[in-house]
Amino acid sequence: MPKRDILLCMGGVNAKLGNANDGFSECIGVHGVGKMNDNGVRFVTFCLAKELMISKKLFKHRDIHKYTWTSPCGKHHNQIDYLAINIKYKYSLLDIRSLRGADIRSDHQLLVSTLRHNLNAKKNNVNIPPKYDIEKLRQQSSG
Repeated sequence: MPKRDILLCMGGVNAKLGNANDGFSECIGVHGVGKMNDNGVRFVTFCLAKELMISKKLFKHRDIHKYTWTSPCGKHHNQIDYLAINIKYKYSLLDIRSLRGADIRSDHQLLVSTLRHNLNAKKNNVNIPPKYDIEKLRQQSSG
């Protein structure tokens, strides 16, 4: 994959990352919920290998905006859906949170993120007209 491309890895990975870093501070933040499980360790290991930053734990929100799954009885909540982004582009991510009011007919909450990225157009010299040295033209006409 080219270095200039942004890699986003998102989905329901059923990984609980918890609220402690547990030595994984390179790729996760501190704003989590609960305790880390086995899938959480696997997901963090994958993100470390691929140089990805797990974005759901980077932003401080109330717990109700962190939960991405609610049990059918409505008593249990977890944070198990995430978005991971290249570490190089982690500052392009402005916010990520769960949108609780969206009716998506699922026990998962809708995960909404805000990205900002400056797109630079590839400079193409074909469309630039050639520059003429006018002084040379004046010297030839006067001499």
